[in-house]
Amino acid sequence: MNTISVPFYNIQSIGQNIFLLTEKSPLYKIADLFIRYQEFYECPNPEFRGKIFSMNDYINWYQQAKHEDMFTYQYDFVGFNIPGSIIANVANTGIPDRNKFDLIMHHIYNQLKFICHGEFYLIGYTKGWEKTLQHEIAHALYYLDIQYRNEMQECLKQLTSEQRITISNQLLSHLYCESVLDDELQAYLSEDNNWLGRLRIPGLKERRREFNRVYKKYTQDLLQNHQNIAA
Repeated sequence: MNTISVPFYNIQSIGQNIFLLTEKSPLYKIADLFIRYQEFYECPNPEFRGKIFSMNDYINWYQQAKHEDMFTYQYDFVGFNIPGSIIANVANTGIPDRNKFDLIMHHIYNQLKFICHGEFYLIGYTKGWEKTLQHEIAHALYYLDIQYRNEMQECLKQLTSEQRITISNQLLSHLYCESVLDDELQAYLSEDNNWLGRLRIPGLKERRREFNRVYKKYTQDLLQNHQNIAA
């Protein structure tokens, strides 16, 4: 398992062109590094998704959308995932208020681009949230592995309208983007999590077993790396 050196963070290869980033110090949160790139990739607000934006503008919108006086993004999200090309797209589109985290992300991109053939995927999670890591790996596979994606799409077709609509509405209410709902659905349904169980959706427990089966089929080596990292 290769380890790549970058300032303030650890990066490890956990699969074919899949890289896991964790924080070396709590002073440098995962969210601080990913926020601009994650929101460029999949912000529900089209004023930010795929656009040039300043962090101040994004913070102001996020607080209004959450109806809160404080910016809680670091606490609302503990896992992140982006294709490597998103880092280049942000730089090419423009960064009006470049900061140290943008410089670190640029350094990460250059290192990973050098060692990868084709697209790579960068995921990050806050240690202690191991189930989040499973979730982020599901996103990476859905993006990079067409066979995995096809099998998960077949699983999604088996959801009832009630199951799909109820879960989708929950995700949209937490500021997920509608354009990535299928990706989010397969990631959440393939992991073990409490909030889906609390929804008490008829037949969902049985349906989730199939998502989990597909996930495990493609992640035998990745799950072992997951256990080694979490230890």
